[in-house]
Parts: sequence; C-alpha cells; structure tokens
Amino acid sequence: ENRMEKELEETPYELIPAITDRRFGYGFNVGFGSGTFTRTLADHFTPTFNVVYGFDIAFKNTILFLNATLAGNKVTSSFTEDELICPADIKTRVAILDISLGQTILDNAKHKLTPFMGFGILEFSAASGGEDFEDHRIVDYGLIYGVNYNFKFRKAIRLTPPPFFGNFREKAEHNIRARI
Repeated sequence: ENRMEKELEETPYELIPAITDRRFGYGFNVGFGSGTFTRTLADHFTPTFNVVYGFDIAFKNTILFLNATLAGNKVTSSFTEDELICPADIKTRVAILDISLGQTILDNAKHKLTPFMGFGILEFSAASGGEDFEDHRIVDYGLIYGVNYNFKFRKAIRLTPPPFFGNFREKAEHNIRARI
C-alpha cells in the first residue's frame, strides 16, 4: 500500500495522456471472398468461393501484405493440360499465395485506401476425378495489383503498459477490408 501511494504521488496527473503513432505497425486479417477468372481460365472454370487470411507489416505509410487464399470451384468445360484430359464437372481446389507492397494514399478517421502491387502464385489441383488427377497440378505465377479499402469501425487504445514488454501504449484498429 505504501509503495502504491508513493507511485501515485510521484506520477503526474494527466487528463488526456499523450499518445503518439509509431512508425511500425502490424496486423492480420481473415475473411471470405469470391474470385472470377479472365482469359482462357474463365472458359473452363466457375468462379471461386475463397477463404482468405494474411498478415500486414507497416512502416509509416508503406505496407507489406502477405496473403494466402484457399478456394474451390468446378471445371465447366473439358480441356487438355499436359496430355491429360480434364472433363467437365470435376471439383478443383485453388490456392493463391501473394506478397505485395502498398502505399496508403488516404487515411482518415473512418477510411483507408491503399493501392498495392506484388507477386502471386496460383495453383489448381483436383478435389475429385479419381487417381488420374491425384498428383496433377496446374501452377502459374505473375504480377498482382489492386487496391485495399479499409472501413474503420472501432479503435481501442491501451493506456496501461503491459507487464512484461516495456512501457508503451498500444493502439488497435478494427477494420472491414475490401480488396479488389
């Protein structure tokens, strides 16, 4: 009790504590989505239903996005790949890994807009179709680009320092993200 009274006497009273934004930040995301294909892939595959998860690492207004997408769809019309005929109605799995770099151009109390550009790897594998398709995969890679829009719906600030990680205050934002 004496120690606490002494700390309270020595600690200045602050009506609104000073909070400063740091240069570094991190985040993670989980979500659902849908994807459509272009060019010849659109002729042979249905749109996908996606489960997306990823990590963001920020330095000032520059953000590194690391994302993974797991999806499923079906073959709509037969095609040949590596001398293997893929008939219609086979269910497929789609996996996408991407790494991209974005620069925030708008960041206010409710909205954040970040165009990005990077590199992605796409893999198709059969989820049905028997033994002929067990080890068959279609893998491709290429540049990705787009924009992330975050709607900020909640902010939280921790004013008391954590017990083991030094004397810092923490700010957290909760967002709904749309990625095109």
